[in-house]
Amino acid sequence: MNSINNDSAVIQHIFEWRQDRPAARVNIHVAGVHDHHHKDLATMNLIADGDDTGDRWRAEIAAPRDLCSGYIIAAVPQDFITTFEGENFDARTRWLALEEYIVEEGRIFSPDAPPRLGWNDSELPSWRTEVIGGTKIWYHTELDAEVLLMVCDGQKWASTTLIPTLQRLNRNNVVPKISVVAVDTSVDRAELLSCNPEFRRFIVENISVAFRQSQAQKLVIAGQSLGGLAAVDIALDYPAAISAVIANSGSFWYPEWGTGDGGATVHKLQNTTLLEQVRQEQVSFHFSVGTSEGGMVSHSQAVVEALRFGGIDVSFEVTNSTHEMVSWEGALTRGIIALFGC
Repeated sequence: MNSINNDSAVIQHIFEWRQDRPAARVNIHVAGVHDHHHKDLATMNLIADGDDTGDRWRAEIAAPRDLCSGYIIAAVPQDFITTFEGENFDARTRWLALEEYIVEEGRIFSPDAPPRLGWNDSELPSWRTEVIGGTKIWYHTELDAEVLLMVCDGQKWASTTLIPTLQRLNRNNVVPKISVVAVDTSVDRAELLSCNPEFRRFIVENISVAFRQSQAQKLVIAGQSLGGLAAVDIALDYPAAISAVIANSGSFWYPEWGTGDGGATVHKLQNTTLLEQVRQEQVSFHFSVGTSEGGMVSHSQAVVEALRFGGIDVSFEVTNSTHEMVSWEGALTRGIIALFGC
């Protein structure tokens, strides 16, 4: 991928794929630019070179200058095209079927994209593992850490460079020492992270007890999407146990779209006694959401306003980010800096 930078509000990204397998069509999807629910997926153009190196497929995509997102290129056969042509197909089924044909995927960081402070994707993850209550835990302990960070969807964070990122930020005096616990939530994820009382108890009564070094250590719970919903839910039920929350792209539409902005979380925050408990315990919240995430902004905004109405410390950012790890990595470190920056 190459990019053409100019002074306009968009930047041109040029994608090329050298064909190395049969393909009736090559689709490209840039999150935040394309909508995979649309009846027609974006395509690349065939450029016949007429040599032994194979044909090339090319696409030039205009993206906002502040976009942080991922992209995929998929070489699909004719039977895929036939199955999903016309109007009568399920967009989610098509999207899942497309994964089988992905030939390239990557990340886009436009010039004005939100900063990914401290991240270096070339480093190797550094984790230890343990099983607690049948749940796999990835963890890293820093001696005399001021903060214990718990992240939902540990199965995703375990493949990132979160640990060296936090260590680098600490060496540069940006954040304090931070120990990390990443909790596997891949099994029955939707049920586990949807305001589940058993998961709340497991985090506070099992994980916290196992990894917290002292009562003085600040316990922060973070999550994205349904994990963001769960993080806030845990803090509201156990405000004495949680120091802060980082909720990125929180699924505050729960229990279903159309129930009103903020869903069950805003309804819960109408309890003035609960709000007062959270305020007295001085729990802090940081929310981040992307404008390329459909209606997610208004849902997060509603939760933020309900917390602020209760006199609770809240920071809130809206960026041109997408619903994927490439956006959530930077959002997590920005949230940590907002809450605990030195």
